[in-house]
Amino acid sequence: MKDEKLGTIVRDGKGRMLYRFTKDTARPMKSNCLDDCLMLWKPAKLVDKKDLKGIGPKFVIPYKRPDGTQQLTLDCRPLYWYTGDKEPATPTATG
Repeated sequence: MKDEKLGTIVRDGKGRMLYRFTKDTARPMKSNCLDDCLMLWKPAKLVDKKDLKGIGPKFVIPYKRPDGTQQLTLDCRPLYWYTGDKEPATPTATG
């Protein structure tokens, strides 16, 4: 979806916004959101590529987190849900 201030926003199938964490890296792909950070930023779960809309499937790949769980990425950057978002697709955080 498009936002006047933020530009293009990526949402999941439930309309929830997906965020990048600025301290993560793309190459090498690495999440720096660990421990206390995970209380606010929840790693986004993988999606079925056939359900993607507006994003090329080659840009969506899994990332294996240090705890062994899989996280959704977009262009090699891990994606998160922000626990402070109260409504779907309503930006309240920058990450």
